[in-house]
Amino acid sequence: MRTKKHSSKAPITMLFLSLIILITIFIFYYRNKHDNTAADDSLSMSVDNTIETFSVDPDYIKSADNEYSIKNSDDNSYPDSYELSIPYVSQYPQLPTGCEITSLTEVLHYLGYYIDKEELARNYLAMKDVATKGCFVEYFLGSPWLTTGSGCFAPAIANAANAFFKANNSKYSAYIMSYQPPEMLYAQLAKGHPVIVWTSFNYDVTEIKYNEVTLDDGTVFTWPRNEHCVALAGYDVNERTVTLADPAYGIVKRDMDKFEDYYKRFYYQAVVIE
Repeated sequence: MRTKKHSSKAPITMLFLSLIILITIFIFYYRNKHDNTAADDSLSMSVDNTIETFSVDPDYIKSADNEYSIKNSDDNSYPDSYELSIPYVSQYPQLPTGCEITSLTEVLHYLGYYIDKEELARNYLAMKDVATKGCFVEYFLGSPWLTTGSGCFAPAIANAANAFFKANNSKYSAYIMSYQPPEMLYAQLAKGHPVIVWTSFNYDVTEIKYNEVTLDDGTVFTWPRNEHCVALAGYDVNERTVTLADPAYGIVKRDMDKFEDYYKRFYYQAVVIE
């Protein structure tokens, strides 16, 4: 009796067809994504190619809304060390330039609101593709989903936080702490108030460079390179260290003197939630 031989060509043919389909899908996705991000890429290049400077005038990085009011009766003393169990949430891979909104996500998780960072960015973060009035201050320039995104400062994150709190009938409020001394950050943390702080992405940088970005109304904004945002999770005065819930690096300890220096050079930007 002759045994019927099965052809080995059919599985090979099916595999070949599957590979062709996968390659076709990949090409379609890549082209579609490239088309959708072309405007953001050109915008980011214009920011990167602006005039570089070492002189800054940060006095206008303020907002009329949600400014934190410090009362004379407030007790701004703080113990030698304090820590909050703020969790680490990675900004990667989804939000490569979304450290600011991811830091807010970390704080919200600490407060018991387990919202996804992308949902928070999509629904509550003001974003624009054009450098208009309010650029970097009231809204995020570009897209946090792209490596070419730029960033934003305290007012934009405070606005996002308050929009979230309002939508969820929360008892919490976010306030901007503009140009307060570093000691105020520790005092707020010691009261149990989470604090989001602007600092440097690279702690080995000794000289901060700035880019002069001309807005559509003719005003010039100096945007600092290496801008980064973290949640302050703790401090130790005796050890001269701070603990950060850093969306890029995890839960890390940093030198307190460097932290305070970067805080000042990145325009004294912070958001407190209470």
